[in-house]
Amino acid sequence: MKNITANIYKRILAVIIDHLIINIVLLVAYLKFFADSIDQVTIDYNTYLIFSGLTFFYFFIFESIFHKTIGKRIFNLKIVSAGGRPLDWTQTLIRNLLRPIDLTGFYLLGFIFIVLTSKSQRLGDLLAKTIVVENI
Repeated sequence: MKNITANIYKRILAVIIDHLIINIVLLVAYLKFFADSIDQVTIDYNTYLIFSGLTFFYFFIFESIFHKTIGKRIFNLKIVSAGGRPLDWTQTLIRNLLRPIDLTGFYLLGFIFIVLTSKSQRLGDLLAKTIVVENI
């Protein structure tokens, strides 16, 4: 069966949902352990590094184990190797190490790559040799 490249709008909505989930969890954890109210929330360098690491692990763990994040699951998408094989953990690592570059301009750079490449791949996908496809 041939893989169908994922619809860009589904990908955008999926990543928005993923970041909403991550940010809600991080905010709740921050309020539980570091602040008494939302008015006291401040992000210093160490907090930024911790939050960035947790965001990385959200994507890395879900993509390594399930080949999709919660957002991708909602929109029936999955990540596969460019050749159609299942994703391996090194591809997931490469893909996610490059996510901050793709995130430039609120994912503007990733969006440009997706629009301009034949298999709708962001930079992380190109270097990891992965594609996001419809999970049919």
